[in-house]
Amino acid sequence: MPDILNEIVARRRKDIEAKTIALSELKAKHRERTDFRPFRKSLQNHMTRPGMAAVIAEIKRGSPAKGLFAPDLEPIVCAKEYEFCGAACLSVLTEPHYFYGSLDDLTAARNVCGLPVLQKDFIISEYQVYESAVHADAMLLIARCLAPHQLADLYALATELGLDVLVEVCDEEDIDKIEPFHFSLIGINHRNLCTMSIDLERSHRLVSRFTSDQTVVAASGIKSRSDIDTLMSAGIRSFLVGESLSVRPNDRSFLRQLVYGKYFVVKICGITSPETAIACLEAGADMIGLVHYPPSPRHISPSQIHEILVAVERAGLTQHIVLVVVDQLPDEIHPRIDYIQIHGKIQPPVPMSGIHVVKDYETFTHLLKLPMETQSHLYVLEMSEGLLPGGNGEAWDWSLARPFCERYPTLIAGGVTPENVTDVIRLANPFGIDISSGVESAPGVKDMDKVKCLIDAVHLAMITLTHH
Repeated sequence: MPDILNEIVARRRKDIEAKTIALSELKAKHRERTDFRPFRKSLQNHMTRPGMAAVIAEIKRGSPAKGLFAPDLEPIVCAKEYEFCGAACLSVLTEPHYFYGSLDDLTAARNVCGLPVLQKDFIISEYQVYESAVHADAMLLIARCLAPHQLADLYALATELGLDVLVEVCDEEDIDKIEPFHFSLIGINHRNLCTMSIDLERSHRLVSRFTSDQTVVAASGIKSRSDIDTLMSAGIRSFLVGESLSVRPNDRSFLRQLVYGKYFVVKICGITSPETAIACLEAGADMIGLVHYPPSPRHISPSQIHEILVAVERAGLTQHIVLVVVDQLPDEIHPRIDYIQIHGKIQPPVPMSGIHVVKDYETFTHLLKLPMETQSHLYVLEMSEGLLPGGNGEAWDWSLARPFCERYPTLIAGGVTPENVTDVIRLANPFGIDISSGVESAPGVKDMDKVKCLIDAVHLAMITLTHH
């Protein structure tokens, strides 16, 4: 066993000796527990969906290799985000000295989500197994840290107590050690425990050592969906991702891409109150639009815009805010605004990122003829008829948009609803949608049941359409 592992294991032995909660008390707490969540089953459910990766999203503040790389990580925030973005399970580092974790992190994360939770630690004793059985749904056993009889005994105790067990290997020697036991859930660690280097090819070399009734999880060094796609080509469908998520905990697009292979933006426009803004963002909208155009029934004043922006900031929500303008910019633009959505003709320079609206066939065809590298804007494409500059709630032939969407990052607007959003994705393959009246009960009044149905429909469409 490498020195770093010896060092960590020795430190954990001292930690166990210093525990103040008696083993008998842990046993009593375990007997009262009835809320175990099925870890392996959750992975298997995700693995059956076409193109979808079963991702174990990890809460990890640091490591021996990188030190403390996510000091401000909030387990509660991460758990909620990971669950919303499609993770199959959660993993929480609880080793305090080298990975800066704790059981408090695990408990806090598990209490705010419905995902099965893996305790990731260096488990070497009966005491730690009972600790896991009180707090977690699954635990890790590292083959390199344990003799064969220890592996067998700790595994048997854990499963008897209701835990799933992920058994980690990193080379042929580890596999030889565990092969007689035929453990059901295997993690292949891409990290060399001596040099701390990463080799994603390790899964390709080792996966053939396991049978079809064993669930194999690839772990360490996964940084992109392309890494996952490469590992999927070797027959692996479950993945543990730690550092890459922990350094960008609020980036929903990254985890969604890992899980689904495609990120899809939902912009809900025409927000008229702080309560609706917060509700839509918490329901899963990636952008909200605030309309500053008096003829629109969704127009709000500068003071109302300010009130909404302050409320969003106080709620700690980090999604993008779009100010929708027609023909002219307002005198002042709040610094919390991320994009200006431009209807009509506004002379540059625009003070921040612009979203350009295309409503006429002449502009549409002109942009299709331009070299791709000359245009890097985000576009809203809406080709239906109507008096107002927005989508006017009218559906149109979304298949016409496909060549445009293939060239430019494009949000489709006009007649989109929870019932037809799957058709929008299938016909146009856009970057996202821009929806207003399609989730309203009256102009400017958002129906949160419709908003939630829309988000659910988008997630389902990402699974069922984007990989066929």
